[in-house]
Amino acid sequence: MLASDPVFRKVYEAFDRHDERVTIVTTKSNNALSAICAVAAINATHAIYINGFEYQRAIGVTNFIPKYSYGLLQSQQYLKDCKKKRTEIIARCKTSNTYDTILAIHDELVRNTQYQDDGKLSHSIVGPLLFGRGVCDGFSKALKFILDELSIPCFVVSGTATDPQTGSNESHAWNIAKIDNSWVHIDLTFDATISQSSIIRHDYFGLTAQMVSRDHQFNVAFYPISSNASLEYYHKRKLIVTDRKKIPALLMELLSNNQHYITFRLQTKDYHADYSNKIMQQVSSLLSQRGISASITLHYNVAQSVYCIVISKDGLA
Repeated sequence: MLASDPVFRKVYEAFDRHDERVTIVTTKSNNALSAICAVAAINATHAIYINGFEYQRAIGVTNFIPKYSYGLLQSQQYLKDCKKKRTEIIARCKTSNTYDTILAIHDELVRNTQYQDDGKLSHSIVGPLLFGRGVCDGFSKALKFILDELSIPCFVVSGTATDPQTGSNESHAWNIAKIDNSWVHIDLTFDATISQSSIIRHDYFGLTAQMVSRDHQFNVAFYPISSNASLEYYHKRKLIVTDRKKIPALLMELLSNNQHYITFRLQTKDYHADYSNKIMQQVSSLLSQRGISASITLHYNVAQSVYCIVISKDGLA
């Protein structure tokens, strides 16, 4: 695990301080050092944005020269402004327990950050926190930056992932954070892009390594073990459906509580199966039997087996 690797710690701390160079005495290979530096760079939130690095190597000694996109003074000003915003977010989101605090911060960032690439700042803490716009590494760095202040262990994970909307597989970043004694994966970006205006999704909150690996790929050896499924959002909220026959009961509970949507994880052996048509038929049939005229929308995430049923309020009036 990189967190316990002294080379990673030294490089990460130097990048975060905006050091001009880092000298490492090691016998690690060039490929191993490059991988370590790449993860250190994406986790160095105080550096704002590192656009790669050069290295000079002699026998047993390597000098890393990071390419900071912003000078020290500009970075310090951005950092000062971001710290102010961080204080405001923590004041709104901090609760008596770690789980609910991270969840509130997740919702705050999802609600107030638009997925948009405006250049380098979108890939840093600055885009999401100061301008409300960012991409995957910006979202991930922002969460780490806030959790660091709360002394909640958190890393930015670098890998690839399959976009739940487009199906394309590309480079991606998300987080792994420690809640009590367990590590969980959190993908703010994917939750933000699949959320609707009034419905915040949590398909990627509190996932184990096995669950996140359904549509994410990363070097498992670099990061802490994540295996506690009880912290996954839908498990925690008792929104797991083990049998599709139970969906009508969930829907009737929704209607009786005058709610207009419900989101749940369908726990099946074949998690890649698409049950959207069958669920839509179930919902339509139930409403028809009850004599309820309503507009039905089904949002679904096949890779994570999450389904969101939305019934228009007008139809239920």
